[in-house]
Amino acid sequence: MKREQIASKMTEKSPSTMRLIFYPPVKEKPEDNLFGISAHTDYEVFTLLTQSQPGSQLQKHSGDWHTVESNRYQVIVMIGDMLEVMTMGK
Repeated sequence: MKREQIASKMTEKSPSTMRLIFYPPVKEKPEDNLFGISAHTDYEVFTLLTQSQPGSQLQKHSGDWHTVESNRYQVIVMIGDMLEVMTMGK
């Protein structure tokens, strides 16, 4: 499929434009392995993330996990699967 066709498919009849998700802060330390979301990639073109306290983690190619440090005035931009498809991995 050519790049123009991919871009057209991604923008025509899009199932969603934007989705907002709120995760409330955890007040107490959760028990081991009982809290959180398992490792995944984001399907979208990109994800905008704001957080008032550390909590998100990214997995590096080496397999090591890195805690995303930020404050409430920062916006973290994470590249999603669709941008990789649209740019053919470049």
